[in-house]
Amino acid sequence: MVETEPSSPAPVRTKGDDRGVSVLRALRLIALLGLVAMLSGRALAPALPGVAVGLEELIAALRVGGDLLSQIYAVALLVATLSLLFAVLQSRAPRLERSAWMVLGGAVLFIGLRAPALRLTPGAGVVLGAAAAIAALLAVRVALRVPPVARFAWPFLLLGVAGLLRLGAVSLGTWGADLPLDAAWWTRTVATASLAVDVLALFAALFAAAPSRGRLVRPEALVALALTLFATRSALLGADPGAGWPSILASRAAVFLAANPGTWASPTLATFASLLGPVVAATVLVVGGRTPLAGVLVLALLARSTPDVPLCGMGLFVASAALWLASREGRALWVSLGSETPEKTPFKRSVVAPASTIRAAIAPGQNVAATLLRRPVEFTKAALSSRPSRRD
Repeated sequence: MVETEPSSPAPVRTKGDDRGVSVLRALRLIALLGLVAMLSGRALAPALPGVAVGLEELIAALRVGGDLLSQIYAVALLVATLSLLFAVLQSRAPRLERSAWMVLGGAVLFIGLRAPALRLTPGAGVVLGAAAAIAALLAVRVALRVPPVARFAWPFLLLGVAGLLRLGAVSLGTWGADLPLDAAWWTRTVATASLAVDVLALFAALFAAAPSRGRLVRPEALVALALTLFATRSALLGADPGAGWPSILASRAAVFLAANPGTWASPTLATFASLLGPVVAATVLVVGGRTPLAGVLVLALLARSTPDVPLCGMGLFVASAALWLASREGRALWVSLGSETPEKTPFKRSVVAPASTIRAAIAPGQNVAATLLRRPVEFTKAALSSRPSRRD
């Protein structure tokens, strides 16, 4: 027997829903832009000088292109942050939760707008990183309760913890001289812990984007790990005097891509961790296809454990707000999974429609069995298109 519930009107689509859905659709393109900007401006352009003769024009083009793409990426993140904050403000979430997002988003916007013109102080970087990391943890709290997106929440949880550990290492290195402890030792120890959690987040992201589906490991994950190991071996050979230009380029790129350079990790592990990030981000984009959640995950991976860096902090906040919105709002959930309606999504809906919605699909004077026999399509669509009531 179905338990009766008081009937409630159907949810009304708000402007915040449409604004958030539009941002979700654009996040994959923004993530691709950020990945190209990182590879060109942060890895290739600074690593190419001295590798070979006659590359001056290519190096100059990469620097200009990297700077231009970084500026476009920053503007896109600012627009996405504003749009997501408006969507959060107009959502049906509890007032306290929305207020927390407004405070965190205000801190990210205030510091992010000043970053291009002024060099951030260590204190401002810590505030930015703390806001982005806390936003990631807030998104995880909601996403873990929604089965279709729950597996994407684990990388955010690990990235949030890694970011907070990184902020602890930065704070110890900046203001730890006056404390009655060995600040240098504790800074390297906390940075090493941040690096370890960061690598776990990369593996979690890799297996979240390419679930095993009954197999032990997906081929995409094996290919990504094999490419990273090959690049690591090539980078380690770059220190030899007779190394070729690919090894030298990989070795220098690993240095510039390092998220936590001052750690206790061996050169092999540090190089592997540096090169694993771009490989996993590219793999997630390829495996995720046109699913907006792939872009959300890549934005978080570009930040890794450096939320105190302006572009990384803003990217992590945008990704966290998008994950939260996809977990909170019904239409945003289906769009984030690559579908406009539940009937078209490749994932199975794991929530049952309320009894009030089921009764609304039944004509007066008919029972459930008669309705299923006469109007099965209408009954099923009405049951799937409902939103479960949330009690927070």
